[in-house]
Amino acid sequence: ITAAYASVSGSAESPVLVESSKLILNDESGYISRITLGTTKAELLTEFTDAVGITVKNGETELADGDAIASGYTLTIGDKAYTCAVTGDTNGDGSINLSDVSAILKNLAGWDTPVHVPAIDVNLDNKENLGDASHLLKYLAKWDVFVGVFDVEYSNDRIVAENEDENL
Repeated sequence: ITAAYASVSGSAESPVLVESSKLILNDESGYISRITLGTTKAELLTEFTDAVGITVKNGETELADGDAIASGYTLTIGDKAYTCAVTGDTNGDGSINLSDVSAILKNLAGWDTPVHVPAIDVNLDNKENLGDASHLLKYLAKWDVFVGVFDVEYSNDRIVAENEDENL
């Protein structure tokens, strides 16, 4: 599993992500990516060291704290605006479905189709390719795959099975 950790040095007009954030803020592309489907505005703002003055809008409408983020929404701080890219929500409809797979395939084939490119990388390998379309199809078919970034906790503690023979 690949996780991207982002930090942006900044001032009062430049957002700074908390150290543990897995989001990617890309000034060059203008996207904030690696947002997980279902993330609310309030949850997104906790990813910043100081959320004062940060707005999230769908068009001209500012989101309430409990509203979920979709690809294409705009996060603004000061005079900087970033387009939100929710992993897997390539077409910006706020859900993950076959329309997103279709958008990925059309984009890869070079069609002129509206798509949020950073949302395509659903398998988190930092590439946009058929592996992402395949991963999304597995997710939609309810295979044991995950779309988005998540935390994994590891433990090296010994687990003893019931009736375990310690002599083996």
